Amino acid sequence: MRPLIFALVIALVAGVLGAYGFRSSRVARPVPIELARAAHAREVEVARALGFEEATSPQTRPLTGSTYGSSNVRLDGVELAAGECVAVVASAHGWGRMSWFRLSRQCPVGWAYEDPNDLSVQQNVQGVVAHVQFCAWEPTFVNLCTSGFSTADGRGGREGATSTVTYQVLRASEEAIGGAARLNRGLVTRPMPVTETPPPQPGPTPTEITPTSPEVAPTSAPIEIAPTGAVDPNRAAPERAEVLAAMRAVASHVRACHPGSPARATARAEIANGGHVLVVSVTGVETETASCVAREVRRLRLAPFQSPSGSFTVSFPFVFP
Repeated sequence: MRPLIFALVIALVAGVLGAYGFRSSRVARPVPIELARAAHAREVEVARALGFEEATSPQTRPLTGSTYGSSNVRLDGVELAAGECVAVVASAHGWGRMSWFRLSRQCPVGWAYEDPNDLSVQQNVQGVVAHVQFCAWEPTFVNLCTSGFSTADGRGGREGATSTVTYQVLRASEEAIGGAARLNRGLVTRPMPVTETPPPQPGPTPTEITPTSPEVAPTSAPIEIAPTGAVDPNRAAPERAEVLAAMRAVASHVRACHPGSPARATARAEIANGGHVLVVSVTGVETETASCVAREVRRLRLAPFQSPSGSFTVSFPFVFP
């Protein structure tokens, strides 16, 4: 009986080793470039349908040898203005594949499932193409990073086992795509702050002006939204003192938005030539507080002016004691 059992064990071990040997010796087929190009073109059309326009032609980057494995590779970088959105499509062909594709303030060093610098990611890329999108709420430099490349069967040293990544950048304004909420590719890990937006009004892109005044803590003074004093309605932009006075006036109401621990919120307001607020975005605080601050700042009114761009943009800090 024992010899029989021993023979069965030997046969089982031999079968396992044989199967492993067959697996390790088989040759996987590379991804054809035609398949990658077709998938790439389909995702570019998805971005176009959303309102993005091609900013670059397809760029290629060969990846070989030590590039494979768990390392992160920086493909390129994109400078975004506030309110500008980007879509990046990347495809791979040859003897490798993408595991992750990310837009990040800084590409991670080594392998990283999650990174605090990530802005938008596609995790566990299943096919030959990745597509991520992001809208910036402030001037941001975005790096295009990919990771998880590996040659077929993990044999990175095999001669000719190379992979090529093809990537393409598309751009659009947030207004052109109908708002950041319409982004349909990638997992946005750093969403835009709360923004209260009235119905869109025609007009060219505003020129941003940021005051250099000291931070103003909210006071208990009553709000005075309407401007006081004589002003020139034909001036190209509100005077700095006028803007500061109006912001100080709404500060007392903003104070009630965050009665808890000390904090700082930065409000960015776009003001139309007629003196009313078009758009407010708030950063630095949690969503509920940001929504409240935006609501109060929208009450601000300035005397009419005549900006060539049709509007005036100002950033202002509110400090909660």
